[in-house]
Amino acid sequence: MFDKKIIAILTVSSNYESLININRLLHEEILKEFKELHIIDLQNLLLFKKKKNNKETQFKFRNIKVFKPNNASELISFFNNKKLIAFNCFGKNFLSFKIHYILNKINLTQILLINLGSINNTNAIEIDKHSIKTSLINLLFFCKKKIINYLFKFLTIINLFPKIDYYFDSSRFIIKNINSAFIRKIERFFPKIKISYFRKAININSRSFDQISKKKHLQEQKYIVFIDTFFEHTDRISREGPIKKKISIEYYSMLSNFLKKLSKIYNKKIIICIHPQNKNKLFLNHFKNFTIKRYKTEEIIRKSFINCIHETSSILDAVMLKKNIILLKSNLLGNYLSDRVRQYEKMLNLQSIDINDYAFLKKKKLNSLLNISKKKSNYYTKNYLNCDGKEPGYKKLIRLLKKI
Repeated sequence: MFDKKIIAILTVSSNYESLININRLLHEEILKEFKELHIIDLQNLLLFKKKKNNKETQFKFRNIKVFKPNNASELISFFNNKKLIAFNCFGKNFLSFKIHYILNKINLTQILLINLGSINNTNAIEIDKHSIKTSLINLLFFCKKKIINYLFKFLTIINLFPKIDYYFDSSRFIIKNINSAFIRKIERFFPKIKISYFRKAININSRSFDQISKKKHLQEQKYIVFIDTFFEHTDRISREGPIKKKISIEYYSMLSNFLKKLSKIYNKKIIICIHPQNKNKLFLNHFKNFTIKRYKTEEIIRKSFINCIHETSSILDAVMLKKNIILLKSNLLGNYLSDRVRQYEKMLNLQSIDINDYAFLKKKKLNSLLNISKKKSNYYTKNYLNCDGKEPGYKKLIRLLKKI
């Protein structure tokens, strides 16, 4: 018998505010229903990472409690006679292997929630014809990722690592593929064999759907919004290596000129929704004359006239709201981000503009481009954002948390 049921978010990041904001509506509903929510910061349990002295956290958000164990014994002891229901928000890279092993020693029900509705990263190896070094970095990244994935799957099959008890995804096709996979057929034929990493795979409506169905207040068309991808994001650097400063400067200058021209054409104020991880002084310096907002993307999109992006899951709020969207491309984005832009063009049927051509922007052509983009988003909404009827995703999760 367990003394207490603890609902928590598992993380290896100190950016608790960003963690809460990703699914803020869900977390607010958990607090309303269960009175408290834990963030369990597992950074001190990562492999080959120097432990940081635990200081009292300055993070304050209603009844959210932060627990950062110094070692495995402290984590295991904390959950003695307790049941942990946890949202896995730290992934499965090699540095986290020790954490997965330790989590297998406590009474854990693990939930993986993929409800952003965003387009998955490509698994293809990206070849840069102009840089052997970049191609080799990407090849190494791809091979390392494959090896880690295979090793991780093996360790879950032999039960050294815990499996995901409930996997929720807002993609109709991903859940269909998991539930019809060959491994599922084996388990149905041999019920005692439990080798699938996802024990239950369930469709859920996206975060964008939840937010829009919950907050039906009046929309506005006040701003032109640039949703920052973070040019120097680790996802890009890990695949292509460091970005030269002169490339960043050229990109920021070009983007700034593009936004100024767009603002002049439509006589609308520019607002930049900066990426939560973007603390780059070069970026802040180039855009100091624009209004920059952090952690306000959802609110700003509701007030937007045009949303400009390279790639970001936040744009799906704009898709649900049928807002104007322009994809921005550039030869300075590198292979990874350029490929992501092409994926968004294809999946969302959006039109793109090269920011290098800002001098040739014309209102008539822009209006035509925006009309084409808005007419073609219904397919994506139905299959990736609103695949589970009218029930908001957070209500489905609250119902499950009560039952476990």
